[in-house]
Amino acid sequence: MKKLFEYANYHEFLSDWFKAHKTGENHCSYQTFAERAGFQDKSSIHAVVTGRRDLSKNGVYKFIKALQLNKKETKYFRNLVGFNQAGDLATRKSYFERMNSIRTAGAGVQARIMRQDQYDYYAQWWNSAIRSYIGMHPFKNDFKLLARSLYPAIKPMQAKRSVRLLEKLGLIKKGKTGTYVLTEKHISTGKEVAGLGVLDFHDTCTKLACAAMAHLPRSERHVSGMTLGVSRKCYEKISEEIMKFQQKIRGIVDADKGSDRVYQMNVYMVPFSKPGNWSKRKTQE
Repeated sequence: MKKLFEYANYHEFLSDWFKAHKTGENHCSYQTFAERAGFQDKSSIHAVVTGRRDLSKNGVYKFIKALQLNKKETKYFRNLVGFNQAGDLATRKSYFERMNSIRTAGAGVQARIMRQDQYDYYAQWWNSAIRSYIGMHPFKNDFKLLARSLYPAIKPMQAKRSVRLLEKLGLIKKGKTGTYVLTEKHISTGKEVAGLGVLDFHDTCTKLACAAMAHLPRSERHVSGMTLGVSRKCYEKISEEIMKFQQKIRGIVDADKGSDRVYQMNVYMVPFSKPGNWSKRKTQE
C-alpha cells in the first residue's frame, strides 16, 4: 500500500491499511485492532474505516496507538484527521499547510514543489485568468500591461509570479520568438492535491461575481438562477445535465475564432434546506 504521507483522506488510508493486513505475518482483524486500540467492539472500528463515523480526539490517540505509527506519522495522521473533519475553509487550509510541511520534511524538493504549486495555482484567481489571457493575446514580459488587463487589476509583481508558476507547472512555455504559448488547451483538477485550492478559488470567484454585478452593465455579464424543490434522484440527474452542458460550452469556446476577453463561468447548485420533512419530524418527536 502507499505510504501514509501520500494520503489526503484518513478513511481511505485506514481502508487500505486493513486490506494490507488481511493476511500474512502482520495480519490484523477488526476485532484485534479494537482490542489493541481500547475499543469495546469492532463495529466502531468498521464505522470509522468506512467513513460512517469520524474520530474524536481520544479516538485519534487510540488509532495511532493501534496503528503503531512513528513520531512523524503520528503528527501527519493527527493533521490529516483535522484536515478531513474541519468545518471551514480557513481551518482546512491551516491543516493542509501543516500536512505539506510534515510530508516533505527530509524529502526531495521536487515532491514539495509539485504538490504545493498545484495547490497554489487555484489559491489565486488570477492564475487561471492569466493562463487564458496568454492563450488569446501575444505576451512576452510586459507584466504591467498584463496586470492591468485583468478585471479587477492586480499588481505587476503578482502577474510576474503567476507567469513563473504557470511555467513551473508546465501550463505555458516560451516560443521561439519569446512569446508565451499554452501547452494544453484544457486542464483538469486532481482529486485531493488541488481540491482545497479549488474551494478557495470558487469562494473568491463568488465574491468577484458579486462585485461584477454591482459594477458591470448587464451587457457584459450574465446572472440567472432558480430555486427548486427536488429529490435526491432529481438532483443527481440535474448534476449530470450540468456536466453535459459544460462540455457543450467547451465545444462552443473551442470553435470561437475571435476570443479577446477572459470570462469566468461558475455553476452552483446548493441546498437551501435540510433533507426530509423536518417540521413534521420535529412534531412527531
